[in-house]
Amino acid sequence: MMWLKNSPLFNYLRSGHDSIRYKFFYYPLDKLKLFFYTKILNKSWVDFYSKRLDKFVIENNYQIIKGYDDWGVKDLEFLKQNGLKPENFFLDFGCGFGRSGIELIPYLNKKNYYGLEISRARLEVAKKILNSKNIDQNNYTLVYNNSNLNISKIFSENVKFDFIYLNSVFTHTPYKDIDIILNQFTEILSKNGKIIFSALLKERNLKIKKTIKDYYYTYDELDELAKKNGFNLEIMKDWPVHRTPMFKLKRV
Repeated sequence: MMWLKNSPLFNYLRSGHDSIRYKFFYYPLDKLKLFFYTKILNKSWVDFYSKRLDKFVIENNYQIIKGYDDWGVKDLEFLKQNGLKPENFFLDFGCGFGRSGIELIPYLNKKNYYGLEISRARLEVAKKILNSKNIDQNNYTLVYNNSNLNISKIFSENVKFDFIYLNSVFTHTPYKDIDIILNQFTEILSKNGKIIFSALLKERNLKIKKTIKDYYYTYDELDELAKKNGFNLEIMKDWPVHRTPMFKLKRV
């Protein structure tokens, strides 16, 4: 049957999807669920996607699956190369299982690390992992976020972030929500602060995978959002993943 899976007909039927079954069953079902949440129940993308993330964690018995546990060291080294200092205030937006926090919290000064996450289940896992690494819970702050509209109101007025980091967040975020998030960031970013985020760039992905959770943007689309919210956009050349590059935003 391997010849069939590698045949032109099979690839044509998949057309950018992981499987024919996903294309013709799971993908339409996901789109129907999203329509129901956002159009019928008038819920946000955060409402929809947080439940999806929670379900995934629960189905995996609150365990980190392979591939989610080795990013912290890479993130820390990359951020240090781009100016991160222990005294900087750092927001790990979409902190997930705490995979970056494991390395960042001990590096940063006490209480300088903040992690924001839309999945309660992921936060539970993050807390357990940090505790297992003997990382004092008084040295960091983890926050559950249930709306992109209220991000700036979560933190004290005295807290301004020197770095806001979003690794694999905008890859799963609709265009209008990125606009909302960047607008909120203008309130909590320090004067000379940096926003660093990854994105799926259309120009670097010849085959676009059509899923309910992956969003692809052109450089011009991201640049438009940046300028609208008062930022300059720059591709970071020292990030090694070509198809999912890192971008840096700084105030104009």
